[in-house]
Amino acid sequence: MRRTFGYALLLILGGARGNAMADTIRIVLLDGNTGKPISHTGLFISLCCSRSAAGVQGGATNGSGEIVLTGIEDARILTPMKPNEKFKYCQDSTDHGVSISNPASFAVDEIMRTGVVAPNHCNSRVNPPLRPGTLVFFMRPLTWWEYLTQPPQM
Repeated sequence: MRRTFGYALLLILGGARGNAMADTIRIVLLDGNTGKPISHTGLFISLCCSRSAAGVQGGATNGSGEIVLTGIEDARILTPMKPNEKFKYCQDSTDHGVSISNPASFAVDEIMRTGVVAPNHCNSRVNPPLRPGTLVFFMRPLTWWEYLTQPPQM
């Protein structure tokens, strides 16, 4: 109940930051080809450059492809990481998204203020609206050929 109230308050305030409540960011994970949610998939988020130590939060996306991060008051940069080797990022990178590290990071202040929709080079027609406090991020499953020809994972 308390968490639902805090989330509703965040939406009403338009993502305003304050000391009265913990910062909350909603990440929506979408298939970059279809725009459909990638649900029930583990997702880890690297949080960087906080006054305390950098950290990682994670969990499984819900049926709508969403995961909510809380308690990130000091974080400055957020980087979503692939759940496993069966997905590719839909952002440009020199190795075409095959690497384990994410080619894109996002400023927490911008996410809180206006919302961010990550670049989607898998399908440029999939373009959801901006919402304060929300990061929309795109990945896609590997094709069968990509899966068969990928290098061994260590």
